[in-house]
Amino acid sequence: MGRPINTYTVLLSALAFVLALLAQQAAHAQGSIDVSGQDCASIVAAYEADPKAVPGEVAEACRQALNIAPGAGFPAEEPVQLAGDPCADPGSASSVFCWGPWSALAPAAGAVPDVQQAAVDPQRLEDNCAIQGTCVASTELVLPIEGCEPGLPCGFATVIEGVASVGDAETTRFARAAVAADGTSFTIAEAGEPVINSAPLVPSYLPRSDGFETLRAVGDDGGDQRSRLIARVLRQGDAIQFAADVWGDGNVATQAALSGMLAAGTAVSQADLDTLTNSGVGSTLQFSGPMSVDNATNANIALSYGANPLWTGSWENPAYSFTAGGGLQGANFVSDSAQFSANVQGGFVQGALLGPLGDQAVAHIVEVTLDNPGLIRDVGLLREVQP
Repeated sequence: MGRPINTYTVLLSALAFVLALLAQQAAHAQGSIDVSGQDCASIVAAYEADPKAVPGEVAEACRQALNIAPGAGFPAEEPVQLAGDPCADPGSASSVFCWGPWSALAPAAGAVPDVQQAAVDPQRLEDNCAIQGTCVASTELVLPIEGCEPGLPCGFATVIEGVASVGDAETTRFARAAVAADGTSFTIAEAGEPVINSAPLVPSYLPRSDGFETLRAVGDDGGDQRSRLIARVLRQGDAIQFAADVWGDGNVATQAALSGMLAAGTAVSQADLDTLTNSGVGSTLQFSGPMSVDNATNANIALSYGANPLWTGSWENPAYSFTAGGGLQGANFVSDSAQFSANVQGGFVQGALLGPLGDQAVAHIVEVTLDNPGLIRDVGLLREVQP
């Protein structure tokens, strides 16, 4: 039958279906068809291969059954409907204000795995330097994509063609990202491509059990542009401090669309950088959290400021693990190829420190080729681990 159905193939099917609904401006009723989750994957696959092979209402019931399954084995947040939520009504999938089945997307959008947050030993930072002999402060970092300036909006995003937000690593690209503090817009800037400025968004916030809120923001430009943002966010007052997960932007007339995952916020201020740099030995910050493209991957990163700034990190997935380290300069850090674990054939890790002292996060991108499973491209927001 091909590769197993997982959270992301379900997402692809659901969002492709929604685009069709938008183009037709009509929603089909699901009815009350009894379907087994065990059979639904093959039913949907058969329908997509030949729409005449399976009754449409059965395939749609299966899509809905698959959509409500929690993603990647992590606990889904309890669905909460707020008054005024433009996507709370059953028929909202065909609304210009709702692009996609929220209940299906939100669990997959960065559900935090229940894993122990393993801190990175600060001594390992010094050990790496002694072993590799490469950790000398000094030269300007060579960043694969543009870095972050202190105190300015900053972040990173994956970019794929279409509306699914996740795709094959080989066709996934990277870009800079920013999210407006009030949740009403986002920007995706990919080198060599036109900047994506989202349509005006209508945000709503739903509570979560993990310290974040879920931001649901959708909108249109009064014409054919549709944009969406489904993100885990942390707010200070009414202002978004950090945001991570799903973005999308497209044209319902042409069905041309781009989407992806993001991790964004405001880069650490120069004043806070000066404090970290001047505090000497012991200024090691620990960060941990799930990646967004594959939230079965948990990442741990330590940034060590002071006279010889450097960083180390580890990424753990049920299918693989690897480590990296390298130079740290201002808000930005990037991997040193000599400090990858032996199973990394090539690639890079790049990131930036976000937020104020005492409540910080790291946004970063990963592009590595491993002995197994091969090429990986991902983006992640890691929250500071408080001592």
